[in-house]
Amino acid sequence: MVRLLRDRYVMFDEARGCDLVTGAEVLLASPESLEDGRSTPNSQRDPCTSSQRDPRSHSQSLGLASGELAISEALQHGRDGHPRWIVVDARNGVQALAIGRRVAEEGRRHGFVAMAVDIYFRLRGLLMEDLAERALLLIGRFMTAEAAGRAALLDASARAARPHVLVTFQCTAGTAHACVAREARVAYGAVGARSPRETAPGLARYVDYIDKAEAFLREGRHAAGERLLRETAGALGRRRAFGESAKALTILGRLLLERGRATDADHVLDDAARDAAAAHDEGAGLSARLWQAAARCDCERFTDAESLCRATLVAGSLPSASRRWAEALLVRVLLWQGRSSDEAVPSLLTDEERAEAGASTAAFVDGVAVHALLVAGKVFAAGQRAGFAVEHAAAAADPMARAIAHTASLRVRAAAGDLVTGRESFDHVRLAARQAHTPLRLVRARIVWHDALRQAGRLREADAHLTALARIRSAAPPLLGRAIERRLAGRDPIRSVVSIVRPPASAQAASSLIRIAHEHDEDATAVRRVLEWVTREIQASRVELQSCDAGPVTTLLAAGSGLATHLGSRVLDTGIVIGPETHAGGHELGVPVRLGTRLLACVVARWPVDRSPASHASDMLDLAAAVVAPRIEAHLAGARVDAAASTSVPELVGVSRAMEDVRRAIVRAAGAPFNVLVAGESGSGKEVAARAIHQLSARRERRFCDVNCAAIPEDLLDSELFGHARGAF
Repeated sequence: MVRLLRDRYVMFDEARGCDLVTGAEVLLASPESLEDGRSTPNSQRDPCTSSQRDPRSHSQSLGLASGELAISEALQHGRDGHPRWIVVDARNGVQALAIGRRVAEEGRRHGFVAMAVDIYFRLRGLLMEDLAERALLLIGRFMTAEAAGRAALLDASARAARPHVLVTFQCTAGTAHACVAREARVAYGAVGARSPRETAPGLARYVDYIDKAEAFLREGRHAAGERLLRETAGALGRRRAFGESAKALTILGRLLLERGRATDADHVLDDAARDAAAAHDEGAGLSARLWQAAARCDCERFTDAESLCRATLVAGSLPSASRRWAEALLVRVLLWQGRSSDEAVPSLLTDEERAEAGASTAAFVDGVAVHALLVAGKVFAAGQRAGFAVEHAAAAADPMARAIAHTASLRVRAAAGDLVTGRESFDHVRLAARQAHTPLRLVRARIVWHDALRQAGRLREADAHLTALARIRSAAPPLLGRAIERRLAGRDPIRSVVSIVRPPASAQAASSLIRIAHEHDEDATAVRRVLEWVTREIQASRVELQSCDAGPVTTLLAAGSGLATHLGSRVLDTGIVIGPETHAGGHELGVPVRLGTRLLACVVARWPVDRSPASHASDMLDLAAAVVAPRIEAHLAGARVDAAASTSVPELVGVSRAMEDVRRAIVRAAGAPFNVLVAGESGSGKEVAARAIHQLSARRERRFCDVNCAAIPEDLLDSELFGHARGAF
């Protein structure tokens, strides 16, 4: 039985193995010595076994170029649920192989299991236990088809919601760039477009069974439709008609999802995706994965659902309408996680996209947009979008679309406190859900209506709806069941209505930044905490505060562990916002910091090659710059005082922190209009400090008199120091 050996080799037996990156067969030493690290295949010590090295020094020791450093930066800043696809430009296959080996070495150092795409497809079934919950670094061959790499990334994301990375290579012969890494962007295309073929005579009746099952579902005969779809999918799979089997399983998964059996739907849709991959039907596979993401969301597996949505958007060649649907699914998942600001509100679909997507899918996109707008506090815009959705759903003959659209309208009415029109919307949802034979759509609307009634103080009517919700709790999917349980237990009963309308994200961010900026007494600590908060908020790999107050552009403070930024000098020269721009394989954005009319510094943020700046990144950086500008001015002023103190007393030598404190104390004492006492042991330099205070004070034009107090008699000490009247003696 094969097994994974030290994230680098697959061991077939005690003597033979396979390199996961190159696919070459290698001779292995004994398994015990390999696992203990005493020897490695081909007598090569793995440089990744040492975990004490600095990331940058290790990258330089491996000879990583700028593009490879960008990949290394992306590997360091991965997050669960965020699969990535990076394209590297290489001149030829030899260079691509060398880059792939170095990138694999770097990936293993960061905890990734690096393997070639073709090896992943050959060994994924055998290494399922070893690869469970592991982040994969999938490396494509030079100038090979990208479809295999996309399929591998999508399959890995469906297995585990880890920050998987796909690295592919393209030829750049004739260009000056040796290695350039960039984020992959899949162009829109007609997925699953295959040459038309006639259905085999033996399979025609099974295709008719699929149409008959869909007719059962439209009539509300769900049990008969489910039974017929299972039998048909099994028969088609045994006859290796995987394309038709994938279609039947996708319809079955959607049926189970509408009936509240989200876990069963997840398994069925996973089988549908695998059958579509066997039939080389990319469009059917992507559709099955998106429905699987919806099922995982209803199972409260939000990270897994987010991973599938992002993998489909990154690696799937989706048409425009399907991409809008995938983006709306992702926004829905993020809304349930309370991360409403991570993605933009889904935009309006064009008429062509609505015709391509279908009435129910278009209504779903509009419904998610309404929910996102309400969370952002934009009630008026949400009402406009809900009215638009109701208008288009009314023109369609699909009752499912009408149920979804009127549910979105009900959310707006409930948020605005309009119970009269809210009652009309709820009645429309009830009628449409009955016509579409989808009772769970009515459950979702009933939860919103219950919260609206309770918020308005109509508790008797709200309790009646709560009783109806309690009867269906056991049949609801985990997501809805948890929402019903919260209301039955009396916890957070009006959350879906009251918390929808809240201050905009900018107001919340300003409040958080002001609080952080005033929590610390030291200016440097306060500014650093603000930079760290901004780094997390905009999901950057590094944020730097740069200034030219002391001469050349210098990085004063930094947060994050990404590569150094490059935009600081340009922002300080021009005094304007610059970016986002691409530098060293990543994206950078610079914002100036002003206090009044003076340009103090600039804040520059950097994102890895696989992550684009968020839409609110510029506003967030500008807000942070305005909040911390006074603390930055105080920090720069303190730095100027320290710099002046370091050169104001040339007699004092030394660069330690203690000597810096002495110089600073001398400067402060010289500016104070009080007597100064200098204490210390003999020979510690008290006279040097006293002369320095005199030279830096306003009395430096007067004579400095030093007196040896030990040589003066005790009776004459007062007279010597403070004087005496003429003739007193």
